[in-house]
Amino acid sequence: MQRSIRSGDGWFSAWFRQACTPYPVIERKTGIAPDRIRALDAGAPPTPQECAALAALWNCPLADIAASIALHRELHPSG
Repeated sequence: MQRSIRSGDGWFSAWFRQACTPYPVIERKTGIAPDRIRALDAGAPPTPQECAALAALWNCPLADIAASIALHRELHPSG
């Protein structure tokens, strides 16, 4: 995950690519609308509810999602 983010991927892109989770699966299992998924992939900041839903989907601690977001913001402060 860190390698992807350090090489320029957004936190969301890094997660969904590593988990091989297609957008329709993300939508169905999290309730996040397709337009919002695309916005997250484009760099929109997630809500706490979205982070929790994605952590549940990807079966990871919420802290891991938060750490990925923090790393991305640290390395790419403009987006």
